[in-house]
Amino acid sequence: MRNIFPFILFLLIVACQEPAPQSQAIEPLPPIHEDMVEIDSAEIYYKFMGKGEPMILVHGGPGLDHSYFLPQMEILAPYFSLFFYDQLASGKSSSDVPPDRFTIQSFVEDIEGMRKSLGLDKIHLLGHSWGGYLAMEYATRYPENLTTLILLNPMSPNSAIRAKESEMQGAQQTAEEVALIQQITTSEAYKNKEASAYEDLFRLAFRKTFYHKSLVDSLTLTLPNAFAANSLKLQGLGKDLIEYNVLPALAQVETPTLLIYGAHDPLKELAGDSIMAYMPGVRYEVIEECGHFPYIEQPEAFLKVMKKWRGR
Repeated sequence: MRNIFPFILFLLIVACQEPAPQSQAIEPLPPIHEDMVEIDSAEIYYKFMGKGEPMILVHGGPGLDHSYFLPQMEILAPYFSLFFYDQLASGKSSSDVPPDRFTIQSFVEDIEGMRKSLGLDKIHLLGHSWGGYLAMEYATRYPENLTTLILLNPMSPNSAIRAKESEMQGAQQTAEEVALIQQITTSEAYKNKEASAYEDLFRLAFRKTFYHKSLVDSLTLTLPNAFAANSLKLQGLGKDLIEYNVLPALAQVETPTLLIYGAHDPLKELAGDSIMAYMPGVRYEVIEECGHFPYIEQPEAFLKVMKKWRGR
């Protein structure tokens, strides 16, 4: 912290000469707004907060919803107008839709539908984890609509890397984790398809992606009662993930791109390095002492990166 005594002395001198100026009022943020928009015969829930240039945030999963971004992502509200939304069959968005809506193409078009429905021009697009992959796909199809692309701990950009990561993570699974999984999956709550049981499974899975393990309890998980039924529908996305590779198309994207990984995220080495190989112009930021959720484990460092990116 700089020495503040010269500044205090200056104020005392000015006070003796003339009345002190009134302090400048801090402009309050607009009230939080939430609503539904209709996209391709489906109701998509969104929540808006903040001020500044618009940013659409794409959550991970599939099956989670926007709520795991909050309250921590609110730190971006003074710098961006934030538009969170729930993907199909997640959170408060529609789940009773035709099976052909559960495709990568359809989920990408939902992002574009959000942009149009909200009357937004160019946007910052932030995708986390699975949402990072959707953001990559969007960038290859609608680069003209992007101010910047922000990939926060994105999942693998192709199926070959994804298979390697799954193999690596499986090999790292401990006997204790296996026992805890069995304990949850044999519980009455799980047999009754209660959301709380699935929340326990997610929290167990995410715990190993945290550098500070205790902070996993700071992760907001609010799964709907229909989570099990919705998950069956979301399995339709699997056919598009058997074999995929967004890297060649991503290499043609000229949108300013920020790639962020927590230093201890299991995805960092394989996925991060492959994206860098195809997008050498990307700004790559690695945040220390955190894993898959930098905005939870290292909020100040994450905010510093994002403020620097905003003013780039």
